Amino acid sequence: MAIFREEGDFEAISQPGFGCWTLSVCHDQLEEAARTLGAPAGPWLRGAQDQLVAVDPVELGQLRHRLERLVGGIGETAHAQGTSTLDRDFSFGLLLQVAATFASATGPARQPLLRDRDLAVARARSFIEDHAGEPLSVRELCRNTGVSWRTLDYAFREHYDATPTAYLKAIRLNNAREMLSDASAGALVVAVANRAGFWHMGQFAADYRRHFGELPSETMRRAIGRNS
Repeated sequence: MAIFREEGDFEAISQPGFGCWTLSVCHDQLEEAARTLGAPAGPWLRGAQDQLVAVDPVELGQLRHRLERLVGGIGETAHAQGTSTLDRDFSFGLLLQVAATFASATGPARQPLLRDRDLAVARARSFIEDHAGEPLSVRELCRNTGVSWRTLDYAFREHYDATPTAYLKAIRLNNAREMLSDASAGALVVAVANRAGFWHMGQFAADYRRHFGELPSETMRRAIGRNS
């Protein structure tokens, strides 16, 4: 079970088409539910760091089953009986099950090992973002990620549904748009394009328009008018 700190955000990457539901519960409610069960809440609820804890798989399975039932019937129940029924179900069932799952935690779990493709994508992303304005070759990217181009291509398609070169182009286009959006009088589109790693102006303009729905010169004119 993954537990995140109360403050701040967390980032996740999923496959295209993936969906999720978010359930937010305050610590006081969970601690009250734990007391009702006569079970210890454990130190996990108010931990200072993000952590992964091992819980009883039976308790976790029951929690998952209850969540699936709630999600599956939430629309129908809310329409037929109002939200008060959902509140009662949450308070007396789901909340207690969450507390029971927490109470079964035995300690920090071993962090799952990342696959070779996951590691390759992480290394490639870091390298691309640090060198986005430079002419990067396939050979250089493979050397700095430690995998073959075939593996890297599969990994990016799996994570982003795009090739590494398409990902690099998207990074460069977004960098160019940021610079164009902050341009002042006297700035040149060609200079911004070169700084972002583009050298063929016709192709840059076409890619930019396809990506953002306007020409680079239009973005720059708007920024200059705003900054003048």
